Amino acid sequence: MKKIHLTILFTVCYILGIIAFEYSNFIPVVSFLILALGFLGFKCNLKPSQIFLSYVFFCFAFFNSSIQIKQEDNLSLITNRPVIIEGTISSIPQTSVYDKTSVFADIDKVTDEKGRVYENVKSKIYLTVNFSDNNKKQFKIADKIKAEGKIKRPYKIGNPNQFDFGKFLKYKHVYTTMYVKNENCEITGFSDSFKMVFLKKLSDFRENIILKQSKYIKSPKLEILGGVVFGDDAVSPPKEIKDSFVSSGILHILAASGMNVAFIFSVLTCILGLFKIPFRTKMISGAVVVLIYASMTGFPPSIIRAVIMLEFVILGKLINKDADSLSLLAFSALIMLIFEPAMLFNISFQLSFVVTLGIILFVPIIYEFLNDNIKYGSKLIFLFIPLIAQIFVIPFQMYYFQTFCTYSLFTNILITPFLTVVSFVGFISSILASIPFVGDFCTHIFSYILNPSLEAIIYISNLFSSMDNALLE
Repeated sequence: MKKIHLTILFTVCYILGIIAFEYSNFIPVVSFLILALGFLGFKCNLKPSQIFLSYVFFCFAFFNSSIQIKQEDNLSLITNRPVIIEGTISSIPQTSVYDKTSVFADIDKVTDEKGRVYENVKSKIYLTVNFSDNNKKQFKIADKIKAEGKIKRPYKIGNPNQFDFGKFLKYKHVYTTMYVKNENCEITGFSDSFKMVFLKKLSDFRENIILKQSKYIKSPKLEILGGVVFGDDAVSPPKEIKDSFVSSGILHILAASGMNVAFIFSVLTCILGLFKIPFRTKMISGAVVVLIYASMTGFPPSIIRAVIMLEFVILGKLINKDADSLSLLAFSALIMLIFEPAMLFNISFQLSFVVTLGIILFVPIIYEFLNDNIKYGSKLIFLFIPLIAQIFVIPFQMYYFQTFCTYSLFTNILITPFLTVVSFVGFISSILASIPFVGDFCTHIFSYILNPSLEAIIYISNLFSSMDNALLE
């Protein structure tokens, strides 16, 4: 069996190990694995050593998951009691229309109602602050906070297929929540740890860029631009835009995707090529730029996947080695899941890999068919990429959200040219906006390109979302 097949085999075995742990089905899954490996050994001439290594990957995944995926943490042991927690905000604050701000916070110290102090708690909590007055606090990443309330476990779901908030938090290594009033939460300073300082500077960098862009790009176009370039945590879109995007099937564009990485790298290398920049310099420049972009988005799963794949492709180009796409996709998944097994249950992770798999499998087939049967037919391949992506997204949408966007295939095809412009021009505009003296001017110039493109996306979304039966439940 070829090495590239072994990469896929080892990754599948590793994924089965995570599933066996999470659903407590070690015996059934390992029985299936042994039968499957026996069949593959007979059909594909797997060596005993390769079968053994496959089983080792399965066991390693089970063991690694048992270490990293927990059912509770230290805060879980002191729930439903009045306490004072002290810690540091570690996520971009999310403010709802109901005057509530929610953040993830790293908790270091807890004081209970009897005055007992628990030091070095080292747990995370999902904290929601209700602003019932005009004294609304402006929380930021790295702010040290002190809050008084009751630690709770997330409510268990009561209906089939209901969104399980507890599982959503668990896969982020968060097992408790706290709901407090504004007057019971205060900012006491800011963290000077390297991690928090880096996250704060990154957050401030994004906010500064969005502030400059807000002079020339107004709501709701600003929020869409922020979502496309930086991800859905950067700026919360207005409710009417979010509802429109849900009904038309393009809500995914508000989350920075791996497609952005490919756009940015491709256009950058094309531009550098026009200036006769040497090949190695182009490749290294592209590798650095996509890493900068990934850090600006906060490294969501889809971006991590795209960056890992692209960086290894670039490495292969530099050493004159070609990378097999399927093998590289499997290797990327393996790397990510070794560091974070719970990521397997992240919807963004699942969609990113399944859609990429669909594109890798079917785009070459369609390209060849178009090229052989239609004059200049290969030029039409850009229409089929969003089509394939949507076909693979639909089952996940129906399973997780119990909805079906009737016109999503057409909507995604129509917005693709405009989304391409927004992704690349928005990124370039964001980089130039941070340059002193010329940043404001560059932002103004690029707004003449971005505004019409964003308006086109909104128009297409509103057109299809307003049609009858646009969203079937």
